[in-house]
Amino acid sequence: AGYQAQNCGNANSAYRGFSYHFFRVVEYLVFTSAAFLFMCGAALIVPFAEVYTLGISDVSYKRPLFGMLMCLNQFLFCVRLPYHMLVDAAGHFKQTRNGAIFEAFLNVIVSVTLVIKFGLIGVTIGTFCALLFRTLQYSIYASKNILQRKYRFVAEHIALSIVQAVIVSLVLKL
Repeated sequence: AGYQAQNCGNANSAYRGFSYHFFRVVEYLVFTSAAFLFMCGAALIVPFAEVYTLGISDVSYKRPLFGMLMCLNQFLFCVRLPYHMLVDAAGHFKQTRNGAIFEAFLNVIVSVTLVIKFGLIGVTIGTFCALLFRTLQYSIYASKNILQRKYRFVAEHIALSIVQAVIVSLVLKL
């Protein structure tokens, strides 16, 4: 935590220029690597499940939508980590705690509502909605209040991740 605070959390320090550049590099690397790895994971999860459950005939374990949603949820969790660590290192937990409460509330409400119609997929969609909200909340808060930059940089990373996902999907013919 000391390294995070020295290099990311203290916006008024002599390291501000280095910290800002360092965070941008970390942000880029996390978005890029997570997009690539979780797209590959999404492509490989169904074939893995088919091999792993070979010979089991009581139920079909081929659920590509569930696998894609799980990978998407993990992607969102990974890309929010730099913002979460930055907010914690800067000591801004109190300013973002209402978002944590709303995230839990949103997850429960959407999951309970959709589980009736969609089963496990509904719960996964509820988790997706909550993770998306909290990731956006963290990134907007960190950009505005800690990094003092426009949200445009985060939007660029999201756009780049979408382009990567499309390219991987085309190459793997998903």
